[in-house]
Amino acid sequence: MERRNPIGICEWAMPITGPQVCKFVGELGYDGLQLSIGTYEKRFELSWKVTQEAYRELAAQYNVRFASIATRALDFYSMFAPDGSEEQYAALASIEKGIQACEALDVPVFMIPNFVKSEAKTPEQVQLLVKHLKWACDVAADYGVLVAEENVFTVEDTVRLFDAVDRDNLRLYFDLQNYYLHRGAYTPELIEPLMPYIVQVHAKDGKNGDLSGAPLGEGDVSLKASIAELQRLGYDGWIVNENYYDVPPLVNEGDNPVEKIRNDLVTLRDVLGHDQY
Repeated sequence: MERRNPIGICEWAMPITGPQVCKFVGELGYDGLQLSIGTYEKRFELSWKVTQEAYRELAAQYNVRFASIATRALDFYSMFAPDGSEEQYAALASIEKGIQACEALDVPVFMIPNFVKSEAKTPEQVQLLVKHLKWACDVAADYGVLVAEENVFTVEDTVRLFDAVDRDNLRLYFDLQNYYLHRGAYTPELIEPLMPYIVQVHAKDGKNGDLSGAPLGEGDVSLKASIAELQRLGYDGWIVNENYYDVPPLVNEGDNPVEKIRNDLVTLRDVLGHDQY
């Protein structure tokens, strides 16, 4: 029987990337990975068949599943760039290539994060976000893929966004730190009203405004309370560790990133009560 709340980790948060990451996380005991489609400069590495075959082979060998695929290119290439520009092409190509990679690797969810250059801050940008999400959902529907939108909108603005997009395959990728970090919100209070939209969850922690910068459970994020609320409401999907072990401050804390990654897995197992299963 598949375990409730399988635990994954983000490929881009670790000191090792590429297909060998399957061996790395499998040996540590993680259930799976959230992959990245790659960079525009390298023409989205995960879109290539040879790359997909390497990931598939090592995932099978080390009993690792792929929870979802994300585009991180939107941090650097704006979804809201002018029509016909190279920047807009790069942003939208990362989405289309990512969705196609989901189908090729039997991955059910593609994540679209809206931060940095693709954060919707104005009414005009929100309108463009709606337009692009409609397009992305329509593309994804042809491949049997769910689109997971990640943002820090208020509950009311999230509901309005989902109503405006009006696609059955749109979901929310819920992050346990971002709402607190960006808006000072108490994350557990957001879970129940957003629960109908949540498909997967990022777990990360931080202190004094650091993004993904503290061992899980040791920062300012209400990790235990958030997970308790998710479980109270019947959430049994992926919890994906997004602590950043390859950049400060975590990279500066000791010389062994493997130990930190393993310790965060132990924390998540304890909070989730995995010993009960």
